[in-house]
Amino acid sequence: VVKPRSAELQDARATLYREGRAHSTFRAPKIELVYEPQGVMMTLSGGVQVKTPGTSPSQNIKPSDKKAAKIQKAVAERGVVELRSPLVNVDVKKRELRASQGIVMTQGNTKIEAKQLFADTDLAIARVGGQVKATAPQGTISAPRATYKWKAGQMQADGGVTLVHEQTKLTGARLAADTNAQSGVLEGGARAQSPQGQATASRVLYNWKNNTISARDGVWMQNSEGGTLRAARMDADDKFSRVTASGDVTLQKDDQTLRASSVTAYDKFARAVAQGADIFLL
Repeated sequence: VVKPRSAELQDARATLYREGRAHSTFRAPKIELVYEPQGVMMTLSGGVQVKTPGTSPSQNIKPSDKKAAKIQKAVAERGVVELRSPLVNVDVKKRELRASQGIVMTQGNTKIEAKQLFADTDLAIARVGGQVKATAPQGTISAPRATYKWKAGQMQADGGVTLVHEQTKLTGARLAADTNAQSGVLEGGARAQSPQGQATASRVLYNWKNNTISARDGVWMQNSEGGTLRAARMDADDKFSRVTASGDVTLQKDDQTLRASSVTAYDKFARAVAQGADIFLL
């Protein structure tokens, strides 16, 4: 049996190139290189740092597609993606890396913590698992597993997801969102909770930049004083202080009932404005 050739480097740096350009840089107190028949394997240990050169706006976007260009520019401005972990294994030929002793991945003000990571070496697509927690200025996301597509500015999480934004909490089975946790769609038994009430629906859409929540399909809401609302759709601020519902709306508070095609309610249903009302009791 021929033992593969190997080399050990101390306090080392390694850079991988693609099409003549550096696409990821590795630093570690120790790098072990093993020259296998299928290619070079790198094991980095002792406090590993991985950095990518960042995301550039796509050259494939048509000049007329201003919305796509705006999204790409915003993603590029978020900066480089960095990874820190005690131990990282890299398959140089396949351009794949794995980490299983805990990771911290960052881009700008967004930080991802998890137990495991599988990704390409430029961290364009990173799959994380094991007590995943994403922290950003707009709030936090927690889930058993998630996939981050940094170049597209998108992420998905499943297995039971929890989002917290100030005093508002969202839960659901699956989440599709942007990588900085600013907006997204939660599906599968979705629930939104705030000090002023709670709502359930098949889907909940949120935008923390605009401080809005939208619930779709089979919406049920109860405010903190026991008033209830049923509708096909509900749009509200993130505190539920102003709620607009549409689609066969039924609003109840104490012994009062309001049925209408659309309703806008304020101050825990103390005041309501309705369109297409059938029954209005005050």
